[in-house]
Amino acid sequence: MKKRGTRLLSVLISGLLLLSSFPMSTVALQQSPKAAQQRLLGDVNGDGVVNSADAMLISRHSVKLIDLTEEQLVYADVNQDGRVNSGDAQLISRYSVRIYDEIGTTTVALDRSTLTLRVGDSSALNAELSNNPCHDYTVRWESDNPNVASVDANGTVTGNTSGRATITATLFNGQKDSCVVTVSKDRYDGIDVSRYQGVVDWNKVKAAGNDFAMIRASLGSYDPDDDQRDPYFGLNVVGATDAGLDVGAYHYSYFTTVEVAVQEADYFLSVLEPYREYITYPVVLDIEADAQKTVSKAQLTKAARAFCDRVRDAGYYVMIYANVNFMVNYLDYSQLDDYDLWLAHFNVDKPGYEFHDIWQYTETGTVNGVSGYVDRNYGYKDYHSLLNDLGLPSDTGYNPPYYIKTKGRCKPKNGMTAYSGPDSSTGAAFYLAQGEEFEFFGKNSLSNSNPYCLIRNSKGQLGWVRWNDVERF
Repeated sequence: MKKRGTRLLSVLISGLLLLSSFPMSTVALQQSPKAAQQRLLGDVNGDGVVNSADAMLISRHSVKLIDLTEEQLVYADVNQDGRVNSGDAQLISRYSVRIYDEIGTTTVALDRSTLTLRVGDSSALNAELSNNPCHDYTVRWESDNPNVASVDANGTVTGNTSGRATITATLFNGQKDSCVVTVSKDRYDGIDVSRYQGVVDWNKVKAAGNDFAMIRASLGSYDPDDDQRDPYFGLNVVGATDAGLDVGAYHYSYFTTVEVAVQEADYFLSVLEPYREYITYPVVLDIEADAQKTVSKAQLTKAARAFCDRVRDAGYYVMIYANVNFMVNYLDYSQLDDYDLWLAHFNVDKPGYEFHDIWQYTETGTVNGVSGYVDRNYGYKDYHSLLNDLGLPSDTGYNPPYYIKTKGRCKPKNGMTAYSGPDSSTGAAFYLAQGEEFEFFGKNSLSNSNPYCLIRNSKGQLGWVRWNDVERF
């Protein structure tokens, strides 16, 4: 503290002492061991300073007469009326309030700005105080939507139903910070369709309790003599969207080489592009053709990688569809695990392959609104919120849109600033220390040799850094 602040504090405490019969010789800001027995009147906690920490102790214990020792009670009775109550706390607060003008305003910052929970799960938010001389401030926790997410007095947040809520931590001086909480269901129900289901009544599908639809867009490569687009794709995408379902799309593949995989990816993208704004779920590589069993696992994996990378680099959130047999015998998922997995395994209580994000559990399901059998699925990720948070695919506010690589990790080559947008003029979002690990979601340009990269740090904050300034692994 500056000398001026020290002199001011001495004057304020002197004024406080005039209210008591203690001699002025007992005044000390930081007491020496020799002066330990001459503790200041009002110094309830014995730290050598009279401030709001002492006032808070008095206020707390004057309501519930517990925990204060006899010695503390002596120093807590500032006006020496034989009682410890709010009057004593008010005296201290009155004379210590100007001290904080010297120290600075105490502020609060939460340890994360976003939090995702499933219904029934809980997680604690931590409030970090700065400029805090007494280390004993009470933080008031509030939720703007407790039906979705509630918070207790200690900052523990519980997800109650799917949706979003903002949790705010507020100090006595009005300083506050907030965290946006997204609560997702334990499971999302969905169907996948193609031309074989014919015309679907999507309003009935939605009313039956479904959350999403995966719709076939194309198969194979472009052939001028054989249109490989699914003829119902556009009708299904628009109908499902209008009914309130989230929509993903898939491509049935035949490739066995990298070259053909890239051709199929380009064809898939050409079919998707007119409907980009409708896509709110992942777009999928469907890999299950008999011809793909005739090549080595390494070759097929390399080709699958080429397809997925090509589609990802066009701005989509990509996942892979395969059955258990393909995952075990024909693909090396350790080389593809930065892409989510949609797994097919029928007539079992639990899939036979551990890692999956959507499970296609039957091919003989029935759903109101669909004629005949239809594939049914359980989803375990809130893709709607995930893609929304990443600005996919068309509501980013940036041009071009984000180019996404899922589950990537990297770290700065040197300490650096992450920006609020893909341009340093947008201002700083947060600072990254050298070697600090974080997630990245690809780059915002395919042509720029050093584009900006969208990242998320350990606190859940989103920011942008230069692609060449980070080490990816």
